[in-house]
Amino acid sequence: LVLVMDIDIDEGDAVKDHEKPNKDVSELVSVAQFKEYSQWVYSEFPLMADTERDAVRQKLGISIEEFDQVEKNCCISQLVPQGGLDLVLKVKHQQFCDPSSPLNCIRNPKICMDYVTKCCLVDVGRSAVAPCPHGAPSLADCPKDLAPMAEVVLTVNVSDPYKKAVKEQEFLVLGSQRLTELRDQIFCVKDYFDEVDYSENPTDFDRKSFETDLNRGCKSAFIFINNTFYVDQRHPGSIDYSKSFIEWVNTEDRMETSSRLDNFTSVEMSAVTFSDLKLRLGYPYLYCHHGSCEHLLIFSDMRLLHAADSLVRSSYPKLVYCHKKKSRMCQVCAFFAPSWVTVADEMASRSPCYFCEDCFMKLHYSTDGKKLCQFKAYPLHCNLKQRWA
Repeated sequence: LVLVMDIDIDEGDAVKDHEKPNKDVSELVSVAQFKEYSQWVYSEFPLMADTERDAVRQKLGISIEEFDQVEKNCCISQLVPQGGLDLVLKVKHQQFCDPSSPLNCIRNPKICMDYVTKCCLVDVGRSAVAPCPHGAPSLADCPKDLAPMAEVVLTVNVSDPYKKAVKEQEFLVLGSQRLTELRDQIFCVKDYFDEVDYSENPTDFDRKSFETDLNRGCKSAFIFINNTFYVDQRHPGSIDYSKSFIEWVNTEDRMETSSRLDNFTSVEMSAVTFSDLKLRLGYPYLYCHHGSCEHLLIFSDMRLLHAADSLVRSSYPKLVYCHKKKSRMCQVCAFFAPSWVTVADEMASRSPCYFCEDCFMKLHYSTDGKKLCQFKAYPLHCNLKQRWA
C-alpha cells in the first residue's frame, strides 16, 4: 500500500461523499500506472535473491562454498524423522506402535488418526480449499511464458453480498487479462441448475447431455466498476442488463435529485483488461448474472509478478481459495448425493428439499409414473454434487 499511496490520483476522478474511502479502502489507483511505478521502484532498488543470499553470507562471515553447504543441510527436505519416511507411513497406516515413545501419535496411532480425521472433516465442512469445476489444467508440460516483474497480479475476492465477511472464492488475475476471463472462472450454484420444471414428466430430462454440456451458465452478465457497466456480449442473444439501469437513472432528473447517482456508461467486457481499470483496494464492486444473482468483487491486493508465482500464463486466473459448502445429502435416505431439488413439495418437510434419484422417483411417482402430489422439481448438475461431496 506504500506504493499505492505514492501514485498521483487523477484530478478528474472526483470522489463523492458516499464513495470516500475508509480505513479499509485505498485511494483510486490506475493499474497501469501502478505497474509502471512499481517496475521503476524495483529497477532502482533491486531485491534479487542473489543479493539477499550474499548479504546473509557476509553476515555469517563464511565462504560461498560453505554457505552452499549450509543451505543444503538446512533445506526443508532434510526434515525427516529418525527412521525415515517409512516410519511416517507405518504410523499413518497404524502399523507401528511404541508404548514407550513420548509422542502420543506413536504410542497410540489409531486414536490420534481418528481425532485428526474428525478435525479435518469439521474444518473442510466449514471453509477450506476445495476442488472447483473451473480448476486450472495440468501445467507440467506448459512452457513458462511470463517473466518476474513483467506483469501486475491482482487478488480478487468473490463474496456473498449478504455475507460480505464470508469469502467464497479468491483468484489471482494478471493485469493483461480480460474481464471475461475472470467472469468465466467464477463458480455460482445457479449456473448448475436447470430452471425448467420437470415434475410432470421427469423422464423427459436428458441428464447425460445436461451434465456433459461444457457451456453451461448464464450468457448474460455485467461487472459494475466506478459507474461503468462492463457487459458480457460475447454470446448471441445475451441481454444487456445495463440498459434498464441507465435508462432509469437518466429519467425524471434523478441525477439532480440524488447525490448518489452519476452518469453511467456501458462498455463491452471482452474489450477491457484489468490494466485498463482504476480500482480501490478493499472496495466492493458488483458482478451480476442471471438477472438478479449478485456477487461482490473485492480487489484486496495489487503487486508485481515474482519468481515464486506461477510463470505460466494459462494458469491464470488462478483459483487460490474456494469456500466449500457443507456436505449435502439426500434428505430421505441421507446416504446418496442429491440429483433433484424440489420446491413447494407437499411430500417434503422443507422447501427446497434435496433427493437422490431413487428416493425422488419412489416418493413422488406411482409405479406407472403418475405424479402423486403437487411440487416443482429441478435437476442438479454433477459438478454441483461433487462440490458438496
